[in-house]
Amino acid sequence: MLSRYKGDEFQAKNKEFKLQTIQQIHDKGIKTRKLFYELVAEYGETKIRNAGKENEYIAVKLDGDKKFTNLKETIFSDEFIVNRQTALPPLDKSVINRRFSEWERRAGEIKYIDKISSEKFRDKYYDSDAETKTLLLNNCINKFYKEYRGSDGIRSERTGNNQRGFTQA
Repeated sequence: MLSRYKGDEFQAKNKEFKLQTIQQIHDKGIKTRKLFYELVAEYGETKIRNAGKENEYIAVKLDGDKKFTNLKETIFSDEFIVNRQTALPPLDKSVINRRFSEWERRAGEIKYIDKISSEKFRDKYYDSDAETKTLLLNNCINKFYKEYRGSDGIRSERTGNNQRGFTQA
């Protein structure tokens, strides 16, 4: 169960460290937040983020890293450490609807702004208001399709006769 959970939840940054930490929590029988924080402190400088709040978590600056690694995944919460429960909380319907409504714009940003554009253009884009962002994103999309697919698009180059690929007997 844990191996499936770890694979789904952890992002690329310091994934091995997070996997190792989960294994040590299990092997050492750590069942308090204090012991968990002491375990993490063995790896480097730590900070408690959102201290005293419901969403409190620890961040550790590993040797050789310039930035802190946040351990805020659900598996590092009290539900797992203290109670050993790993269920992810269900998403609220409003969160799901908001994500779906934002997806078309966000997918365009990922493909045309984050991956293709220069850092200067990205800064300009993300500092702009919503209307300017829409205009800039549409310009990037149009430029991409004009440059790589021509004005008619790739579909117009394909032809077919809708016939079967073999001779019927």
